[in-house]
Amino acid sequence: SEPLAFFGPAYGVDGLPGPSPWRIAGLSLDRLAGIATPPRSLARARTALLLAAPLLIAGLVSLARTDAIVERIPSPMFSRTGQESVAAMLDAAGTTHLVVSDYETCGVLEQLRPHIEVIHAWPLTARRGPRVLPELLRFIAGRPDTDFLVVEASQPMGYNLRPTASRLRKAAETAGVRVERIAALDDDRAVLYRVRAAGPISE
Repeated sequence: SEPLAFFGPAYGVDGLPGPSPWRIAGLSLDRLAGIATPPRSLARARTALLLAAPLLIAGLVSLARTDAIVERIPSPMFSRTGQESVAAMLDAAGTTHLVVSDYETCGVLEQLRPHIEVIHAWPLTARRGPRVLPELLRFIAGRPDTDFLVVEASQPMGYNLRPTASRLRKAAETAGVRVERIAALDDDRAVLYRVRAAGPISE
């Protein structure tokens, strides 16, 4: 099957092609070679090498398409351009301490911006679910100069927490903190919030 086909159901990427015709042709011709030449013979080896060409072409085509397909995954943390966009947003906001709420960010920002202290909330989210949000906001508000990054996940998995503005407003009221939206990527694929002492949410 197509090596990248699993990205469709796993990461919400539509319109991926089916099995490559080159691969189908290569496997079919290999079956014919098994009939036309004796096993473990030089003729079989030469024929197999010749018939491997379609499979090689199929692999090269899949490899050439990889970057374009990865760029179509909704989460910005899968592609280099998306990761760099998030890092640049943090730089512009002057973020030095950060709490992130999705699993797919794990390890990325530590490599791109090692000077930023990153705390991952996904283990707590995996155990407690969305109801952990007020507690998480109180935790962030209690840490000086700590921001909260919400990233669009590739799929709605249990360890990813991506609250909407209305959910954040309600959670902020419950937690007795103030949440201010300070930066975002296009289409809100990543949104950066500042969490501070009690007060209403800022749109």
